[in-house]
Amino acid sequence: MRTGDFPQPRSVLIGLGSNQGDRVYNLRLAVSQIRKCVAIVRVSSHFESEPIDCPKGAADFLNMVVVGHVSASASDLLEKLQQIEASMGRRRTVANSPRAIDLDLILYGSELRRDAWLVLPHPRYRTREFVLRPFRELGLRWHDPAGHGQIAQLQGQGVVVRFHRS
Repeated sequence: MRTGDFPQPRSVLIGLGSNQGDRVYNLRLAVSQIRKCVAIVRVSSHFESEPIDCPKGAADFLNMVVVGHVSASASDLLEKLQQIEASMGRRRTVANSPRAIDLDLILYGSELRRDAWLVLPHPRYRTREFVLRPFRELGLRWHDPAGHGQIAQLQGQGVVVRFHRS
């Protein structure tokens, strides 16, 4: 077989969040499920953050990011992440409603994509401190594929309440 016959692994950044139930357990379960389709190489600590754009009275989120490599296409990976969400009880009925798990495909290599199914990089990650702070913790020197510079230098909005050891 030729080298071109195999998909090239891509580095991926996945954001995780939970604001319903046992948030630490939900994040750990999601990471174990993600490991089935992504070769995870780095996992951040948990950071608690206030909800953004959620219904009034929504509980704080516990957030983290994972970095890994995947050979699946971006669309296939997104579909797998949504299957994990559904298996953990996520129902997409009301936008930004409380959820046991929220999985966002933030970066898929240096791919730029904008269609009805998927936008890469994630359209709001540059403004979300609950994604950027765990990313900075990992000490990676990735650059934004859309030309916004080094990701670790971006400053998001939103208050990160506190760091959680796990």
